[in-house]
Amino acid sequence: MSERKNKMIELGNCYIALTEEPGILEEISEVISWAKIGQHQNPCILFNVGCYLDKIKDFYDELITNVLLN
Repeated sequence: MSERKNKMIELGNCYIALTEEPGILEEISEVISWAKIGQHQNPCILFNVGCYLDKIKDFYDELITNVLLN
């Protein structure tokens, strides 16, 4: 799994969470974390099909607003 993610990050220009599976949360969280520490500057997108990712989106909005911007 880690080899696949490393290759995905190496080759990707943008990272999009499309599915409604729990594993995608781990993957998109990793690429968001790697962006934060400067490993890439590519967009990370949560494509919120059926409002499945509303709570995750709210969490990241809260994190950015109250933790990272302060």
